[in-house]
Amino acid sequence: PILVVKQAGALFLSGLVGDIAIPAQNAVNSASWVAENAAVSEVNPTYRQVTMAPKTLGTFTDISRHLMHQSTPAIETIVRNDIIKTLSNEVDKKAIQGDGTSNTPTGILSTSGIGAVAMGTNGDQGTWAKVVETWKEVATDNANVGALAFVTSPLQISRFMAIAKV
Repeated sequence: PILVVKQAGALFLSGLVGDIAIPAQNAVNSASWVAENAAVSEVNPTYRQVTMAPKTLGTFTDISRHLMHQSTPAIETIVRNDIIKTLSNEVDKKAIQGDGTSNTPTGILSTSGIGAVAMGTNGDQGTWAKVVETWKEVATDNANVGALAFVTSPLQISRFMAIAKV
């Protein structure tokens, strides 16, 4: 299994040791038109640091002696693939919806200061208007660069598939 967030273009920083602070801009700069020999207004955008701390994710699989004695490469592959799938699903889940508590990462949906499109308490029927509004929020924050992707649930995909196309 491949991580959904990685396929969507998330940047993975490997080989890090300890906490890391990444600079981020709080607000964009501005420009102004001025008359000949007039001074341009001073604008001081502010910056912050986004600090990330290492998190540990693990899983435990109990394998019986009987299974180990009858083990073939196929059994090892099945167990290994299950572990990889379990860990990958949890990384995707917390990268998107993590709340930052109990040693878990803060996910995209729990990050303050990013644009959001209201879809109702437990999601809502997707519409083309909501897709366009989502794109607008990303573009408004000047984040519509690089590899962009929509990440949604199978339920929402099925809802989109059921919408009549004209």
